[in-house]
Amino acid sequence: MAPTPQRGFGADALPQTASAREALPQREQLRITAMRELRPRTFALTLADGGQWEFTDEAPLAYDPPRVGAAVELRRGALGSFMLEYAGQPSIRVKRVR
Repeated sequence: MAPTPQRGFGADALPQTASAREALPQREQLRITAMRELRPRTFALTLADGGQWEFTDEAPLAYDPPRVGAAVELRRGALGSFMLEYAGQPSIRVKRVR
């Protein structure tokens, strides 16, 4: 049985079987549906499209982390990375884990 294809922004960064790729969006705004702190200043987020993301860098000390229901923007960064933007604060590098 073939694995179910992952959908949503950043799904192309997950391991997947060979298939035709669509034109990939450069940024997308989504709402947070779940959030938890992995370690101090490092968080895991679940977004409205079902994607699960983790901070790969620690947030600055003054960073106000997003909350459930908040809108965040994900954008493609250099060399296949992704950046999360929230409330005009510095961008945080994230990776999609599911």
